[in-house]
Amino acid sequence: MTERRLIALSNDDCELMLKTAVDHFSAGRFEEATRLLRGLIALDAADARPYTLLGSILIFRDHFREAAEILERAVELAPADPYVLVNLAEVYLDGLRIDDALPLLERLFALDPNRESAAANRGRQILAAAHARLAEGG
Repeated sequence: MTERRLIALSNDDCELMLKTAVDHFSAGRFEEATRLLRGLIALDAADARPYTLLGSILIFRDHFREAAEILERAVELAPADPYVLVNLAEVYLDGLRIDDALPLLERLFALDPNRESAAANRGRQILAAAHARLAEGG
């Protein structure tokens, strides 16, 4: 019989795991980053940050359906995080789910009335690109 052990990690341990996952992502080691992020999600399903980074990795690797699921959870946990909003909107716009993306973008733009946020400005760019794709016929 296999013995199962529960592990308890401190906040510092979780922060170190998240930082290590970011480092792996930055270095292009996506499998390692993904493994750490999934572990963090299993340990603390209420922290939006691992979902956000995992969603970014999934977008980068063209796994849009799973990215949408992961980022939808991140939006539930952090509804005012501009990077979560723009990443999920990007996934929706890539799939031409304009009706799903627009409320996210409206919320994102409302957070940035002075047009200073890099995330909101990226949202404006991807919205313009989606409009151009639609004008060209899809």
